[in-house]
Amino acid sequence: MDKAQEKLNIEAHVWLMSEIFNNCKTRATKNSNWSQPASGTATEDELKQFTNCVTKSFKGIALFPSIIN
Repeated sequence: MDKAQEKLNIEAHVWLMSEIFNNCKTRATKNSNWSQPASGTATEDELKQFTNCVTKSFKGIALFPSIIN
């Protein structure tokens, strides 16, 4: 594999991980009111939901590596 292909693969993985975190954050904090003070503080339930979302997404990537190639 040449350097350009390696760089493209690394960039694709970074974008994929970033999107996973963004999607999970959006799902976990969908009820937050950002105009209120301290509404950005995550509750235990939101943290658990975020963690589960990220874990399931990473497991999906590990089990099916063909989806990221």
